[in-house]
Amino acid sequence: MKLTEAKLKQLILEQLGPFELGNLIAYLEELQTALSSAQNVDGDLGANNAGGVLTYMPGLETNHFPFLSDWFQKAIDLVAKEIEEGRHSRSWDSLTLTRLYQTRNLGYHGNVLITMILEKDKNIMFYFDQLDEYGDVDFSYFEGNSISTKALADFFSASDEDILEFVKEQARMHGEKTRDSSEL
Repeated sequence: MKLTEAKLKQLILEQLGPFELGNLIAYLEELQTALSSAQNVDGDLGANNAGGVLTYMPGLETNHFPFLSDWFQKAIDLVAKEIEEGRHSRSWDSLTLTRLYQTRNLGYHGNVLITMILEKDKNIMFYFDQLDEYGDVDFSYFEGNSISTKALADFFSASDEDILEFVKEQARMHGEKTRDSSEL
């Protein structure tokens, strides 16, 4: 039997049973509570297509809910549906949160972008990027595969002014050195 990429992905997905999905729901609920006061955060749910490319799911894009907790509730409800109906009802593969801080409007040379990507297997990718005046990534203050829930809540709930002060302190202490997000 030839093991195709599609078959391999199906086998991997079948290994994420109700227990693992239940743990994912618990983590999403933890984030929902911790990030309840966050504002101006964009969220997207994406699914991997047959070629393994992540695409945002039509009808599931949930940008600009009035409250981030509503957005998390939608993600939680979709995972709960998977537990009830089985893996064939797969809803999403990754969740992305982004927030753009308007530090350029405060006299800094560019804005700051914070991104967290949570894959369904609870793999986390975190980026805290300094953007140049054109909106491209100039350098990253932090990046990595782990970050505490408290640090996420602090960053996503911070004001533009708070982030600017944090960025100035990072630049003063570490220059343009990218640090591991697990230090946060």
